[in-house]
This record gives sequence, structure tokens and C-alpha cells, in this order.
Amino acid sequence: MSEAIDPAGAGEGLTELRRSLGGAVLAPADDGFDAARRCFNALVDRRPAVIVRCLDADDVRRAFDFARAHALEVAPYAEVGTIPPDTASARAAW
Repeated sequence: MSEAIDPAGAGEGLTELRRSLGGAVLAPADDGFDAARRCFNALVDRRPAVIVRCLDADDVRRAFDFARAHALEVAPYAEVGTIPPDTASARAAW
């Protein structure tokens, strides 16, 4: 049985995800969530339940494990831009 995600970010599952990752976990009530959810295309206005900014492969694995356990749809997005590829961060929004 999957645990529902508390949109305010207070759910025990979300708290555990935050503890287990090196990167940031943003919920709708968190500072920076709105800026992080914006897409380069202003016609697209997505409001994910959670945004995860992974720092490494372990973060990605933990984020996908969390999404699977909570039956969340995943939309991976790599933020590469002008950063060297070896330091690029990735985020997943659910």
C-alpha cells in the first residue's frame, strides 16, 4: 500500500526522502518550489507533488524508489545548460 504524499511536505515519507538524499527535495509549500517547477516554455504550467534535485546516481535511485513506492508519475529533467556535464544536476518532478 502506498502512502499519500502530503502537499505541505510534512508526510513521514517525504521527510525520510529528504533525509536520504544529498540533493534538495521541494514540496509545494517550500521556498523555491515555484521557481523550480517553471519550464522554459511559458505555455506549460505543471504543478508536481514533489521536485527532487539529485546530486548523484544514488539520489536518482532513491528518488525513483520513492516514486515507485508512492505510485507517483515521474518526469525526469536534466539541467545541463552551461555547466560541465560531470557536474550537471538532474531533477525529477512528480
